[in-house]
Amino acid sequence: MMNETIAAPFRVLLATDDSEPARQAEAWVARLRWSRPCLVDVLCVAGHGITRFGWGMQTYRTTVRQAVEQIRQSELLAGERVANAVGERLQRAGLTVHAWARQGDAAEEILAMIDQERPDVIALGPRGRSGLAELLLGSVSHQIVVSSTLPALIARRPPSEQGPLPEHLLVLVDGSLAAKTAIGWIARTGWAVGAKVTVLGLLGVPPGVDTDEPEAVSGLGELVRGDAATSLDTLSEPLREQAESLTIELDLGHPLEGALR
Repeated sequence: MMNETIAAPFRVLLATDDSEPARQAEAWVARLRWSRPCLVDVLCVAGHGITRFGWGMQTYRTTVRQAVEQIRQSELLAGERVANAVGERLQRAGLTVHAWARQGDAAEEILAMIDQERPDVIALGPRGRSGLAELLLGSVSHQIVVSSTLPALIARRPPSEQGPLPEHLLVLVDGSLAAKTAIGWIARTGWAVGAKVTVLGLLGVPPGVDTDEPEAVSGLGELVRGDAATSLDTLSEPLREQAESLTIELDLGHPLEGALR
């Protein structure tokens, strides 16, 4: 009898504080298509709250230190309740869940969790409850995207009410190895299965100077477009086999402008 290879579960790290943006990320995780069984690590980072004073603990009297520690434990317990509640909802959606609670700086603890558990993707909302701190220091999601090489799902709006997700994927690519890696990753997750997929390649055109040979420049531009179109078609092949429909577009301009269009 041949030994059957059992695929390792797809690991998702869902960072949550049970705020509305975090619930949006939770809903996306519950509804996304996954190519293999999915294990979700639900992490709630309890902030220091009232216990985060600007003085070292050694300067406090014993009674103050005891009170601070009591409140700190209370904050951590609240984080555990949040993680467990979110985990129970995801379990009802058919996912396997591990619930975690930590205390400290949210971005630092999430990054530490990434190093510890090595998930395949992290999901979180664009912002949490700490509005003023995020205004001054930058959002947690921004810090994670900048500091980690992990693929990140930032849920900026609630998912549609019915059916598996995603319904429509917009994939922005260039001719780099990173573009090939991104498309391969999407194909492995199964997100493109049954979805409408648009692959948009943008040839960035930096401002230049006037030339005495506009026809030569125009001709070169057409050659570049032709090569790019061929590369884009080859690059999109893994998604063609999975998608309900695949649209390939090639345009000139800045990637951000093209994506917003």
